[in-house]
Amino acid sequence: MNENWQYKLFKILKNKKINRIYLPGTHDSGAYNFIIDKTFSKFKNDQKQFNYFRLLSKFTPLYFIIKAWTKTQNQDVFDQLKLGIRSFDLRIFWSDYKKTWFLGHSIAVTTYEKIINDIIKFIKVNKNEFIVIQIKEDWENRSTLKGNIDAFWKYTKSFKYFYNLIWFEKKIPTYKELLDSGKRIILIISSKLNTTNKIYKTNNLFNLKKDYTSKWSNTNILEKSLNSQVDFLKNRINKIDKDNYLNKFVDVLVTFTPQSKDITNDIICTIVGFIWVIFFILLLLFFYFISNNINYLDKFNENKKRVAIYVLILVCCIFIYLKFNCYHRIRSVKHKSIPLHKMFIKMFKKKNNLLNRVSIITFDFPNKQSTDYVISLNIKN
Repeated sequence: MNENWQYKLFKILKNKKINRIYLPGTHDSGAYNFIIDKTFSKFKNDQKQFNYFRLLSKFTPLYFIIKAWTKTQNQDVFDQLKLGIRSFDLRIFWSDYKKTWFLGHSIAVTTYEKIINDIIKFIKVNKNEFIVIQIKEDWENRSTLKGNIDAFWKYTKSFKYFYNLIWFEKKIPTYKELLDSGKRIILIISSKLNTTNKIYKTNNLFNLKKDYTSKWSNTNILEKSLNSQVDFLKNRINKIDKDNYLNKFVDVLVTFTPQSKDITNDIICTIVGFIWVIFFILLLLFFYFISNNINYLDKFNENKKRVAIYVLILVCCIFIYLKFNCYHRIRSVKHKSIPLHKMFIKMFKKKNNLLNRVSIITFDFPNKQSTDYVISLNIKN
């Protein structure tokens, strides 16, 4: 495991600014789970439209679809840290019903408290490792932040051990400077999380718009995701105003974005598959029943119309199944992530110069191979 890989490389990394150290990161870091219990049982205010998806996932086979497209990780943050991950993408929102902060991927995935406690648990054991955290609003639940920003920082500050590790200076430190300061947490926050309340010193934190840059591919096609990041690094980071990016955190997103069509087609395939199974069972039961009847030929002739309807439904289901390529569906984010990791690693090995100003390489479902690759860049470059 890579629990203390930064300190193991101290001699190599000590005089490097922390945005010049390659960090493996995770996208939607809290989405290793999703909440389908009664936490959001009220249909008003809290996750209004997403409650329907949550309830559907609880009581129907759509559970597998919603789970497949909600989860972007298969380990909690503590285990991600043990794997070697050092950059985290947290999407927060406020639950007025539960009176607490959650992380969301449209649907609630875990609590903010759980994430902080995982980080504290790790840092207490690995005191010389540092972590970069990007805190953003969960887009679909962004309205819940209104009027709650000070409450968010008050809640964050209540975790004293965590809060005392935050670096509250705009200057990007070297690894050695960070260790000497006793700080271990670098926060990069959305402008929406800024507060004029000077108690929380949010103006001293790094800002996602000014101090961080990335390119969202917004595609479900792996090749397009790869090409968009290559274009981002080649033409923006390494050519246009390249010196400007020396003082920013540059994040490469080894991710893809499911489109609404993906989810809709998966739902259609699941429903059709479910109907097909039900009617196939009914058809088998029907034939079993009449075959044990002495006058089964007469019974069959009496029920020709019913049999014809069953067969027609099965044929229609098979047609839809083929039409929507259902045998290729229900693949999930996880299914496509590993091939995408390999594509990026192969590309970077050929075009190593693209990594000159990169700080973070962010993954869905990182494995040991992809994490080790990013860590190894600190030795090779």
